[in-house]
Amino acid sequence: MAACLPAASLAAGARTAGGCAYARHVPTAATVDKARRATVCLINARRVARGLRPLRVVPALQRAAQRHSQDMVRRNYFSHSSRTGASPGQRLRSAGWRARGSSLFAENLAWGAGSFGDAQSIVAGWMRSRGHRANILHPGFRALGVGVAAGVPGRRARGGTYTADFATP
Repeated sequence: MAACLPAASLAAGARTAGGCAYARHVPTAATVDKARRATVCLINARRVARGLRPLRVVPALQRAAQRHSQDMVRRNYFSHSSRTGASPGQRLRSAGWRARGSSLFAENLAWGAGSFGDAQSIVAGWMRSRGHRANILHPGFRALGVGVAAGVPGRRARGGTYTADFATP
């Protein structure tokens, strides 16, 4: 399952959203870690609100997601396939993720410029999209990696580019 969203579309609001610190901050090079943590917090808040277990952050998924977000901004593209043609599964494996048996994985992508580039706007946009929402709320997923890069592909704009990789155990 893969889904991508070109831009989130919620107005800017509070500095925290859903109890997640930095959810309303547009990422900069110095704050991408805070934006990543806010995104994980918001995704897990949506899952818990629907009676699902929170996802645990897995380093290999985190590496793959972070590398992909940075690559999209640096190389000016927006796609589940990298400029070299690597698929999400190939990127996950190269980052060290080892699928077991019938493991599933999915990926959400999004970018937003200006105030639409904060974690709250991105996660809200994913939740308004059937495919993205299905990935976030998939009951079989247990693992998560989130990557955030400051900037947006193809634009000299303040904003953020997000990758969320989900996997079953």
